[in-house]
Amino acid sequence: MPIKVWVQDDSKHSCTVGSFAYGNAFFATVCTRLEDGVWGSRFPMVMNYLSWFRTEVEWLSQALLELEVIKRELSALPASDVVWVVDLPEVKPPYDVGGDSEAVNLAEFFTTVDGKNLIDELMDLLAYGQQIDSHVLKNYVYDPYID
Repeated sequence: MPIKVWVQDDSKHSCTVGSFAYGNAFFATVCTRLEDGVWGSRFPMVMNYLSWFRTEVEWLSQALLELEVIKRELSALPASDVVWVVDLPEVKPPYDVGGDSEAVNLAEFFTTVDGKNLIDELMDLLAYGQQIDSHVLKNYVYDPYID
């Protein structure tokens, strides 16, 4: 099932990340490559809240700052450094689960199902949530066209 992220009070503002494996890869990569394998140690709002279900309004500004750092630091790493499973960085998915095959770095690798940059989309959703004073939510949605 795909993962959808949206602003609670305006669900038109949303993005669909893709399959669970692909969405998990973003957070696994951040944990493994940027947090030395300790989930949430550097990016607690993104890793402990946005990655699970709900980012409260009062946490949105901190989550935005964290995503800016994540984007900058992933930009310095090659796309081949993607991690699909936390604690098992050498594991590769058994099938094609997404990602920009033309990406030069990890910040470019992660995209939404419609080809937009995932980090930019998340930042836009958090900024919009701040603007209208609304939570940002993440959940799995049924879509028969996405694994």
